[in-house]
Amino acid sequence: MKLNPSAVPLKRWLEWGLAGLQKPLGDKIRLETIRLLKDLNELVPEERSLMKPLAMALEEEGKFREASLLYRKILRPK
Repeated sequence: MKLNPSAVPLKRWLEWGLAGLQKPLGDKIRLETIRLLKDLNELVPEERSLMKPLAMALEEEGKFREASLLYRKILRPK
């Protein structure tokens, strides 16, 4: 993904991410999905469709500060 982010459309990355977030809390696949979403958020920081699922997943995993910062970004006017 980092070598060629445009190789796969962002929408597809997000679909895979949302599927991974369906795993139970603490599951290895779920944690890797959160890492994937974080990486995507760094590559495309203005993409709000990535922020909400990532913020919700971080909150569910108990990472409230990171989730709070994302929620703030979401609520800021464009």
